Amino acid sequence: MTLFELKAGQSATIASLGATRNIKPSVRRNLLALGVIPQTQIKMIRKAPLGASIEISVRGSLLCVGQDLANLIEVKSVF
Repeated sequence: MTLFELKAGQSATIASLGATRNIKPSVRRNLLALGVIPQTQIKMIRKAPLGASIEISVRGSLLCVGQDLANLIEVKSVF
């Protein structure tokens, strides 16, 4: 399951960053620097009205992530 597939209010654990698809090393580094790290709890806050981006909560910070990038982040253990 990808991060973009979560519904508003759902939480999950990050499984991997771009494991099934290639992700640019510079994008991977930026995500890691922002706290988007495997085995970290993440919460979907809301999707943009047209679905182009999402707002997530990671380690106490709110981040906006585009749909293309959110589809590269694999999550597991939805709760």
